[in-house]
Amino acid sequence: MSPHSTVRFRGCSPYAPEALEEFKTALLERRLNLSRSAQGLADSACRPPCEAAGALSSMPSQFGEMASETYEQELSIEFLGKVQEELQQIEEAIARIETRAYGICEDCGGTIPHVRLEALPTARFCISCQSRTEL
Repeated sequence: MSPHSTVRFRGCSPYAPEALEEFKTALLERRLNLSRSAQGLADSACRPPCEAAGALSSMPSQFGEMASETYEQELSIEFLGKVQEELQQIEEAIARIETRAYGICEDCGGTIPHVRLEALPTARFCISCQSRTEL
């Protein structure tokens, strides 16, 4: 989200304060769950592959275990990146709620439908504008 978008639509949210609070509560809950997941992924990503494999007696088996652990570590790093990206989107959505700019398409300035925000509470664009940006 660009900083000027938040300023441009400040105080223009089409949603009542009660609805904004419901969205904020859902976003805060999602943020908490993602933060927990991020900690587990970070722990997994930082663990050396040989630590999980342990002291195995058979060298070919050890290489297999290390390859498996390395792959799992790479997956953890990839998932951690996605979690961090979603956490950033949640922070931006909360900022839009706090400035009452939430629920306004950053492209056309129209209302983002309630059902879209329920499905994707971090949405910054209406479906029409989102479709155009994905082409």
